Amino acid sequence: MIQAVDKALLLLNASAATGDWVGVRELARLTNIKPPTAQQILKTLQARGYLEFDAGTRRYRIGLAAAALARTGSQADRLGALARPHVQVLHAEFGETTVALAVDGATFFCPCACACTQELATSLPSPADVASPHSMACGLALLAWQDESFLKAYLKAQRLDGRQAATLLPRLASVRQSGYAELVDDRHSGVAAYGAPVLDVSGRPLLALGLSLPLARFTATRTRRVLRRVREEAEAMSRLFKEKSA
Repeated sequence: MIQAVDKALLLLNASAATGDWVGVRELARLTNIKPPTAQQILKTLQARGYLEFDAGTRRYRIGLAAAALARTGSQADRLGALARPHVQVLHAEFGETTVALAVDGATFFCPCACACTQELATSLPSPADVASPHSMACGLALLAWQDESFLKAYLKAQRLDGRQAATLLPRLASVRQSGYAELVDDRHSGVAAYGAPVLDVSGRPLLALGLSLPLARFTATRTRRVLRRVREEAEAMSRLFKEKSA
């Protein structure tokens, strides 16, 4: 991996996820990149048209070059429009990183996401191509309702060996049985994350709704509330989609 390119993509994705003008320090915080480094990369992206810069407020937003590369498929637009009110409701209620995750063919993407508004925050996934959805609670929730052929292809594409597959598949079965996914300090991440599926009229996974927060704000009471609300919003989205499909 080329670190400079990776950092540029992280900053570009974070800018896109905010959906508005955003400052250097906020982008640096969201991406865990040092502010001086972030500023130099942002200037380069601006020079190439991928970001716009407001000299008055000294903030950036997505530019025309990036917009030209954005996903514009009707399915992505439709899913984004469906998910956005529910993502925003959860984000307004908890102030934590909240995302919707969907899949198109073999590509997982975020049609809608809201960044954490607090100082200690979990990072946003890439909006266009999520590399390892099985490492996310909402990714587990989306994978758990996929059929056997999809999962077989997924394991191959992710290059998961037999031991990893033997761990993942029972976890997905457990998620499907419980109706939600939960990851608490998985691989010592310092993050608690929750995900719930949104199902279409035939019971197939349309997308998944997820919320994550640092363990510093993790309590039993807050966990129960977050999980309950994520599941409620996912169920509300499922009902809405079924009504629109009727």
